[in-house]
Amino acid sequence: MDLKSYDLSDLLLAAIKSEIDSGNLYSDQVKYAKQTPLRTKFDFLSKEEDHHRMILETMFRKLFPDREIIIPEKTPVPLPDLGIMDSESPLNEVLERCMEAELAARDYYLSIASIVGLSTEMGAMLEYLSAMEKGHYTLLKLELDHLTIDSEFPYPR
Repeated sequence: MDLKSYDLSDLLLAAIKSEIDSGNLYSDQVKYAKQTPLRTKFDFLSKEEDHHRMILETMFRKLFPDREIIIPEKTPVPLPDLGIMDSESPLNEVLERCMEAELAARDYYLSIASIVGLSTEMGAMLEYLSAMEKGHYTLLKLELDHLTIDSEFPYPR
């Protein structure tokens, strides 16, 4: 993902927006999931996204102390659109789309890290966030695999 043509403040604001949107999506999924283990995982992911948002907001304030954090409705930076997922959305589609978003976030953070330099404090933190997103992908992948393998015993939404 080539992000060099974007302003760093726009990149961070887009990342903050993405974390907010993802956190909201996961907290919605907590309400829709019928099984406690899945609800627990979605709740965990929602809290993780909130933590990432706070990290990014701290970065933004450190780099741009005179600017207010104003989350754009739309960002100039291309990010995946998760679309609307509700209680009627098939669980496998929800998991697949969330997995795609986690991988896109991983790539996004690595791209920003390469711009600011991996050896910088910010680059290291972005690399950390990237690794966390990969972990989220893996958690979701395990759930999807469980859903697929266990098709003889329906996995209730």
